[in-house]
Amino acid sequence: YKRQFREWTKPVDKILSFSADNAPELKAAAKELGWRSPTATPGQPKRNGMIENKVRCTKGGTKCNLSQSGLHKSWWPFAGRAYWFARNTKVINGSSAYALRNNGENCRALQIPFGTLVDYMPTATPAEAKRQKQWEQRTRTGLLVGWHLQPGAVWSGDYFVVDFERLQAEPDSVSYT
Repeated sequence: YKRQFREWTKPVDKILSFSADNAPELKAAAKELGWRSPTATPGQPKRNGMIENKVRCTKGGTKCNLSQSGLHKSWWPFAGRAYWFARNTKVINGSSAYALRNNGENCRALQIPFGTLVDYMPTATPAEAKRQKQWEQRTRTGLLVGWHLQPGAVWSGDYFVVDFERLQAEPDSVSYT
């Protein structure tokens, strides 16, 4: 979990307090990162109202992404991340949560719905170069499943796309380029 925590924090961030349930893995990761971690009373959701609301919002947004895309529930990690990225980058009255965290600059990523069929340019690998013939189309068809983020949840300029041809050939593989 330490890696996931670092994805959402910038190196300059000072985390004063991290709230979570009493999950040992979350407590251990917070302790290893030097974050104070007060615990909540188990079975008392009224005392954890703000966190419970975010969990409910996350579940609802994730289910909505899966339902609208038609993808299987095994894609939930991608659907959840895509939901929060889209929510944080949505511009309202000229600004977004993303802009508030990134020197006032709104994210320039295209707002493409999760699971949309897109044409994409594959990463230039030796295997891809060999596959591609001189006069062949350079783009491929794939499903958009997210945005690549740098530490601090800053968009890198890249998207996560699952190759549609590969997905049809290997439906159980959940990998992206």
